[in-house]
Amino acid sequence: MKKLTPMLGASFVDFQERARQKKAYKHEIPDECWTNDIYECFVYRGDKVPNKSDYEITWLSIKRKDRAPINNWRHLQQIKNDVCGKNYTAVEIYPSEKNLIDQANQYHLWVFTDGTELPFGWTGQRITATKEQAKKIGAKQR
Repeated sequence: MKKLTPMLGASFVDFQERARQKKAYKHEIPDECWTNDIYECFVYRGDKVPNKSDYEITWLSIKRKDRAPINNWRHLQQIKNDVCGKNYTAVEIYPSEKNLIDQANQYHLWVFTDGTELPFGWTGQRITATKEQAKKIGAKQR
């Protein structure tokens, strides 16, 4: 997968203007759009982020250009790194049924761009394994 790059110039300005003309909600006009050979990522900041906390959160709304499902967390990790940086934590939410929105193969990451670390999960070290290393312990790895 190629690195994501910002969509710049007239194409992004035209997209924003079309959204304004249809009187879009504030969250429908992204602050930025990033693209590569597979994905498109809309970036929302500030009051465009549904946020009921004091945390600084950046919302990434991600979809494949071919609209197929995303089944690769490594791609989402790279998108988070490309757009927000490697030193920030993001979460993907699996909401209660009453808050479920599922209208398209669109995925959302909520990035703590204030440097907040979550009170759960692994911390302190990076551990990865090759296929060969995983096989030695009876596991499988891509």
